Amino acid sequence: MKQISIILLIVASALAQTVPATKSTTPAATSKSSTEIAQAKPAAAAALLPSKETVDIFLKHMFAGQAGTTWTIESITSVKDSPGVADVQILFTGAPSNTHLYILPGGHYAIDKSQLMPFGADPFASIRKQLEAEARGYAKGSTKPDVTLVVFSDLECPHCKLAEPILSRIVEEVPNVRLIFQPMPLFSIHKWAFKGAEYAECIGKQDQKAFWTFLDAVFNAQANMKDDQPQEDKLIELTAASGADIAKVSACVADPASKAAVQKSYDLGMSLGVNGTPTVFVNGKAVHGVGAPEMNYDRFKALVLAEAAFMKK
Repeated sequence: MKQISIILLIVASALAQTVPATKSTTPAATSKSSTEIAQAKPAAAAALLPSKETVDIFLKHMFAGQAGTTWTIESITSVKDSPGVADVQILFTGAPSNTHLYILPGGHYAIDKSQLMPFGADPFASIRKQLEAEARGYAKGSTKPDVTLVVFSDLECPHCKLAEPILSRIVEEVPNVRLIFQPMPLFSIHKWAFKGAEYAECIGKQDQKAFWTFLDAVFNAQANMKDDQPQEDKLIELTAASGADIAKVSACVADPASKAAVQKSYDLGMSLGVNGTPTVFVNGKAVHGVGAPEMNYDRFKALVLAEAAFMKK
């Protein structure tokens, strides 16, 4: 609890400094009695607390698609000595004790077990808007989607290979879903991933169908592509197999603009806190481990359907 209190104080102080002060509308000559001030403090504190309805909607977003996860919101109170911070106590069905969720001043962020996360009835709205404005990777699926999946992926990453067929199947089987591929080569540990992303970028400029064919081919060839080599010959071979014009792609890869495009996508991922691949944003909500047993096709599909239902309300 002491660690949480320290984190709350540090984060709350930092956020409070970003909130512009409001001008007082009370005339300078007007003063309030100590009784009036004392009565106003509890009312002001109560006004800062989130409602149970907002907390409940937030939890439904956080646990979307997780069948069987239910809860009771036990209480919402102010945290002593931390102005504007709310302590939400939640009892999850089957849990031995309450879980504490701390809502920071302004109601836009929450802390759960030292993890900072967006909060609100639509907690991922700001991330969703940023992706709408800046995610410019090659895409497939609906042009008027209820759910947009933005995957930050590394062509040399074995976990990304597992995620790709699940994402493609979702686009094919779930109505009104769009998939955007954002390259995020982890070049500090993967030697040919960045170059592979440049080839993919240039193939997509020619033919977006060839782009997706190339991705599948690279993922399928991963096991035979040594990490300590640039693999340019293999990438050219896979480019030809995708149906793209090798000469045009090679000229494009040599253009610094292609490297800049991949770097821009990488920087976007970093700005969103992506620290591993694949990371899939489902209408702004970051989902990790797609392709792993805990996030297989059925579980991921349930999450996507739940998000689609939210967007239709």
